[in-house]
Formats: sequence, structure tokens, C-alpha cells
Amino acid sequence: MASTKVLGVSMWVLIICIKTVIARENQQLLMLLFDGFRWDYLDQPDLHLPGFRRILEIGIRTDYLKPVYPTLSYPNYYSIATGLYTENHGMISNYMYDEVEKESFLIGTNPEQYHSYWWNQAEPVWISAEKQKLNSYMYFWPGCEVTIRDVKPTQCRPYNGPPSLDDFKRVMSDIMRKFVNNEADLGGVYYELTDKLGHDYGPKSKPLNDNIQALDAELFKLTEDIVKMGLNDRLNIMIFSDHGMADMTNRTLINMASILNRNDYDVILENGPLSSVWPKPGKHREVYHKLRQFHRKMHVYEREDLPERYHYKHNARVAPITMIAEKPYYILTPVKPNYPSRKSDFQPRMGVHGYDDTDIDMRGIFLGFGPSFKAHYRGPGIENIHLYQIMCRILGLIPESHNGTWSTISGLVTDKLPPAVGGASTLTLTYLIPISLLVLICTTLCF
Repeated sequence: MASTKVLGVSMWVLIICIKTVIARENQQLLMLLFDGFRWDYLDQPDLHLPGFRRILEIGIRTDYLKPVYPTLSYPNYYSIATGLYTENHGMISNYMYDEVEKESFLIGTNPEQYHSYWWNQAEPVWISAEKQKLNSYMYFWPGCEVTIRDVKPTQCRPYNGPPSLDDFKRVMSDIMRKFVNNEADLGGVYYELTDKLGHDYGPKSKPLNDNIQALDAELFKLTEDIVKMGLNDRLNIMIFSDHGMADMTNRTLINMASILNRNDYDVILENGPLSSVWPKPGKHREVYHKLRQFHRKMHVYEREDLPERYHYKHNARVAPITMIAEKPYYILTPVKPNYPSRKSDFQPRMGVHGYDDTDIDMRGIFLGFGPSFKAHYRGPGIENIHLYQIMCRILGLIPESHNGTWSTISGLVTDKLPPAVGGASTLTLTYLIPISLLVLICTTLCF
């Protein structure tokens, strides 16, 4: 009888242990990417944001999220999703040229941008999730329609112009249903209007702030829906932006059309804080010296001389010559010799990003809440390459190689965060040792 009781207790403990492991495994993640959302938008005293305030009460916020260089969208989308610096994931800009393939990557304009080779230098978290038998649902997320390393997400609703607030509401409703029904392990929703309005009217402008308040109402609803749907013990939310925004009221233009002509280069890409040139054969030295002497606020680098701190130059897609402007200077190329204007009224656009990654205006946001995150906690600013580790831990993924360090972000999470998975041996140690010990105890006590 005593042996039976001990066996019963031991098996009960064994079941509790197994249930605990399963519960720690079975966490879900929703990523919300708010493009161009600057770090200080949340701190405007005249902006009433009960949704964000509620998140700060139940979750974490870092002082800022530092982007990678260049502080453009695609490099930072991919750094967040892979944990890699720009030179390591190959998505070096919004506009790229590949000398091997002899093709260009031009966001929103050419079909070549969806060719896998642009994306295959790294593996974003939704691809890792699929490879490891999890289901990912991505909405308007740039690149989700691309086959990366022969894999696509479970579902991708492709980007087709800036999603409206109504679009955001609809897809949020859809992904929440999928979380409730255990169809989705990972969800990603991209929202661009915070970037578009920042470009058009400038940071902290009324049109932008009005949109932030409308977005805030949806976040408040999200916090309520999570509780109503019974997801508060398993769904984690990560909210982040790719970069900030600089005010261009006092912009100064640097027009390279006055010194370069079509006979000087094969390819020239991008207006703005950064521009890239591929000179014609035999023209490199001439073009380089022309540019070096042109403007004191435009710094000109050959590829090998770019600052190491940018983590940028060690990739074959980086141009032979790169021009970098100081804020608020703006480079114009012979291909696009005019400063951009709003489509609505053709007035000059009032916000720009792409400047040095140490510039305070380029900083973004990071907030998180759910069972894996601490409550009412504010941490110091971090680089966005560190977020990937949290994503992998929440989902129980074996991570790809990355540039992040766990000690940088360990203070943001609770002990409910699933343990790190480093490979098959780690999985064995994590999940089998406690059970083996309990079986041994049971065997010893009972027999």
C-alpha cells in the first residue's frame, strides 16, 4: 500500500513536470512593426495614449531601440528578424544593385526585388519557425511573399501600398482568431502610416499624432481582447519600429548633378542621407576625387574605408563609392535631381531618415508584454539586433547565428520565458533530464 502511494505521488509529480514543460513550450508571439515610429513620440505631454500607457503598466519598454546602419527600412526589417548587422544579412539598403546578378532591388517598383537571392543571405524568424514545424502568419510584412531558403510562411498577406487603419483592424482580428484556435504560433503585422505621415508632414505633426492616437485605441482594445479570449497566459506581444525620423524644415540640398554626368557611372542609387555609385570602368579614381572635393557636409568613402562601427562595408553589395550626408543635408543624384514632395499637395516632404545610427532622431521604440515579459519595467536603450533572441526563446526555436547578446536583454523577461534552445543536445538536456530523474526516484522508492 505504501509503495502504491509513493508511486502515485511520484507519477503525479512527473505529470506536473511534463505539463509545466509543455506550458513553457506552448507560447505564441505577435510582432507589431510600426514603421518610422520615433522613440519620443510616446512622451509628448499633449498626446493622450491610454493604450500605450496600459502596455507600460503590464509590460516593458526600453528607452529606445537603436537601428542598424543605414537607418532605412529594409536593412532594419531584416536586422530585427534575423539578429544580424547589415553586412551579415545582405539587405544593405532600400535600393540595391548586385554586380554578380546585374540586377537592382528597387522597393515597390520592380519584380526583381522578390528574387530569393536578395534575401537568402540570412534566415528571418518566420522562416525558422516554419522549418521547425511552427505556423507563421504574416500581414503586409515586407518580404513575407518571398521564398527564402526554399520556404514561405504558412500565410502571407502581401504588402500592396500603405495599409490603412481599417486594414490593421481587420488583420488584427484575423490573427487573434488564429491564436485562439491554436492555428498560429507566430504572427506579424506591419503598419506603415506612422512612417508615411512622418515623411509627409514631419515628426510630431498633427496628422501623424492623430494617427498615433487612432492606433493607440486599437492597442488598448488588444490588451482587452487578450484577456477576453483567454490568451494572457500564452500570447506575447512585441512592438517595435525600424527607425525614427528627422525634421527637414531646415534641410540643405547637395545636388551631385552639377559634377557627375551619365558617362561617369554605370549605376547610381538613392537620394537622401546616403547615396551609392558604381563608376564606369576606368572612372573610379576620377569620380571618387570629384565627390571627395564637392561638399564638406557630404562624406565620401571607398568601400574599404567605410567606418567599421557601421557594420556595413563587409558585404559585396555595398557600392565601390558611398556618400553620406550629415543631418539635415540631403543628397540629390543626377537620376533624381529634385527633393521629394507629398503626393497630396506637392509640398516638400518634412521628414527623412537614413542618417547616422547614433543620431537620436533615428531611434525607434520597443515595447513588450505577455507572460514572458516583466510588468511595469523600463530598461535602457538597446540595439535592434538583440530582439531576435527573445523571439526565438518565446517560440522555442533553435536560433540561427546572430550578433545579439543575451545579457543585454535578460533584464526584460521573466522566468516564464522558455529556456534557450541551442540544438538537439540542448533539447535533450532541457526536457529529458527532469523526467529521467523523476522516473529514477519513482523506481527507487517504489521498487
